[in-house]
Amino acid sequence: MTLLAFVTTTFRILGSRIKYKHVTNGLRDLCQVIEVSTEQLRELMFWILTVGTVALFESDETWLKDKWKADVLPLARGRQWTDAELVLKEFVWIVAINEKSGREVFEKMMEQSVGGG
Repeated sequence: MTLLAFVTTTFRILGSRIKYKHVTNGLRDLCQVIEVSTEQLRELMFWILTVGTVALFESDETWLKDKWKADVLPLARGRQWTDAELVLKEFVWIVAINEKSGREVFEKMMEQSVGGG
């Protein structure tokens, strides 16, 4: 599901996201049931939530903020974007396409998580 979401980032028209209701709902459902129990799963969840938010989700969704705080914040706390991007590159990440929006997602989610927003 995350790879489908990722592919949608390559088909943006004038910078806007294309709505894929089935993929959005399916990925959201999967994210909510995955229990992060290892550091590798934490890194995977970071990639999934970042790609999902770049492609499909809205960063102010309550479930997303809660999942980020619980599963990603322990990995990302104290890291800068350049550190975070190295983790994303371990999976599938196209810097030329995803860096700007990925950075925006990372910074906003970190601000919401650490700042309490």
